[in-house]
Amino acid sequence: MTEPTTKSQLPTKGTTRRKRSRRDLALRIIRRVRTHPANSGAPNSATLRALRWQVRKRISRQPITKSAFGMDLQFPSSSGSASNLVYFGECYEWETINFIRSYLRPGDIVVDVGANVGMFTYAALQCVLPDGRVHAIEPTPWAAQNIHHNVDRNRVAQSVHVYELAASDEAGTARFTADQDVSNHMEFDDLTSHDAGSDLIEVPTAPLDALLPEEATISLAKFDVEGAGTKALTGFLHHLENANPPVVLIEAHDHSLKKMGSSRDEVMALLADNGYESLVYDVDARQLKSPPADWWADVVAVHEKHRDSIEARL
Repeated sequence: MTEPTTKSQLPTKGTTRRKRSRRDLALRIIRRVRTHPANSGAPNSATLRALRWQVRKRISRQPITKSAFGMDLQFPSSSGSASNLVYFGECYEWETINFIRSYLRPGDIVVDVGANVGMFTYAALQCVLPDGRVHAIEPTPWAAQNIHHNVDRNRVAQSVHVYELAASDEAGTARFTADQDVSNHMEFDDLTSHDAGSDLIEVPTAPLDALLPEEATISLAKFDVEGAGTKALTGFLHHLENANPPVVLIEAHDHSLKKMGSSRDEVMALLADNGYESLVYDVDARQLKSPPADWWADVVAVHEKHRDSIEARL
């Protein structure tokens, strides 16, 4: 005879919500894997690869080693960037990676702001070697150390300068989440943005204008700073005023920016005030185009003085 279920054995609303959330996330991942342009020729094998990776992550916590961007790279198995590499290959961000592969040249200088474990750093580095350089800005200690580890193991440390700090509008310190992987972000005392239960660390901050060599001609800067874009760009104004770099790739998601007291409109206005036009890259046409009116995702901001020379590179 089956024993009756006690109240303590019944699923709580919180448990049910978590299960539903995990299920919804899994479905979103599978949907994205199947529809991503990098997997267009083989959605079924891509789905199987993603499922195997999810099993592997749960069985083993050992780092994953992958050949990518002409290097032998190692990442924590818990890294979202590692998952993206498994799911989508080198073109994990389809438009962005295809754009830099068309635009960048050997000898170029690139700034990667919000580098995390360095996926964009390695993609850019492959384009600018042997004489180019990447400046990687990453405040989370474990992620910055992962970049150091990979550039050392691939003997390219001389071409990558890692700054273990957060780009901001002034020098000082800031609270920073340390347990949210690619979503780690800065928090401000004057805003109620703290995520309950998050591990917080204190990290140094600095304006990029004071950090980067003034005489360096930068070809491209990429910003992926989880809502702190306005502060990071404000600390980069001297460079922007001089169209150095001529191209800014920026993630400007309104919900993240609003958590930090800013907005997508504010970021776009700051770039426009300094002569940058916000565009999107059409991979098939290899052209920069005006974004649709309802565009909410990343943009390629191109300085008006250099648009012709940039398009000539493409």
